[in-house]
Amino acid sequence: MPSPTPLPSPPKPTSDAPHTARAALIAAAVLVAGGLAVWLALPAPSLPVLGEVPPFTLVERSGRAVSAADLAGHVWVADFVFTHCPTFCPLLTERMAGLQKALAPAADPVRLVSFSVDPVHDTPEVLLDYARRAGAGDGWLFVTGPREALAALPALNACLNATSAVLLATGFLAIRRRRVRVHRACMVAAFVTSIVFLASYLTYHLQVGTTRFPGQGWARPVYFAILGTHTVLAALIPPLAIVTLTYAVRARFTRHVRLARWTFPTWLYVSVTGVVIYVMLYHLYPAGVPAP
Repeated sequence: MPSPTPLPSPPKPTSDAPHTARAALIAAAVLVAGGLAVWLALPAPSLPVLGEVPPFTLVERSGRAVSAADLAGHVWVADFVFTHCPTFCPLLTERMAGLQKALAPAADPVRLVSFSVDPVHDTPEVLLDYARRAGAGDGWLFVTGPREALAALPALNACLNATSAVLLATGFLAIRRRRVRVHRACMVAAFVTSIVFLASYLTYHLQVGTTRFPGQGWARPVYFAILGTHTVLAALIPPLAIVTLTYAVRARFTRHVRLARWTFPTWLYVSVTGVVIYVMLYHLYPAGVPAP
């Protein structure tokens, strides 16, 4: 008896899944490449101008004159010290020495400038010895000059306050958008900026004294109301900021957030009112110009 003829096996169904996946990957790669090309073609956003350094001409430890024009067009970092300061000045100088080591040599290196706020004591010879003990190289300038040159410091202090305010606002917006790294960087930078401001502010007023507000009329109570609240709250910022940052470093975020709700608005108010006080004291109502 003949064996039955086996039935032909049905054809295997073909699938278009590999072709579809490949096409999707190619399309995604084209979109990513196109987006990257557009992003690279966009002009880089310019940094905001927070203030301008007023003209100055001072004497460097080598004896040569250094002016604001010599530093124009270059990136430079400044601090304000005096050589017989026993407290925060050695810390600032140590930080600058760290920057000198960390910043790699380049065609246009970052300049470091240490301004002396005690020109009577800190002669070029004294600064030369101080710079030698700090291990300063040629790219780190130590400048001094007549007391009149200290008039430029209030403008620098206002710039530091404005910088702190911008960093605080940027850090707040960053954490609202869950950009933790940006938030952390902005808050640490704001803290460092405020430390530099405090050092500059104290050394300036130790040397120059108190600048009296000459305005009269309605401007006077407004100015002193701002100054009073600014002064009281400014005294709270160091402990508040230190404790708030400490909570963040130790990952105690519940306590960090709870305290930051008080630290942030207080710190921002102090930074903004610092600029307002500067504008009222040195521009709107400078000495010898009475208020209307």
